[in-house]
Amino acid sequence: MATRCAIRNATVEDAARISALLTALAEQFIVGEFSLEGRLHLLASFAAPEMAKRLASGEYRFQVAEDRAALAGVVATRGGSHLCYLFVSTDHQRLGFHCVGPMQESNGVLYRPMEWRADIADG
Repeated sequence: MATRCAIRNATVEDAARISALLTALAEQFIVGEFSLEGRLHLLASFAAPEMAKRLASGEYRFQVAEDRAALAGVVATRGGSHLCYLFVSTDHQRLGFHCVGPMQESNGVLYRPMEWRADIADG
């Protein structure tokens, strides 16, 4: 049975929960291949005080998905056009994204350009 998540704009009060989700997912899926510099850089950017600064900023727009009281996901854009965060808890993962380019690196942080495809998401 599929669950329904409530989606709402995030507030500064969500900073600790967002930080915890992003940090846990990064440690599980992302930073294992990073250099020490990249790992420290990314995890520091996910710290609750840093999240609170972004949430209070007019530059970012955050939304959270909640399944009952649990945080199911976080999405954020910067500057009204750049998707900078898209994290989904392991219990809710099944998005239809696929790689559209080679691995890239910035400040020791590795990332892959991704694109959402409806034919993958529906299948």
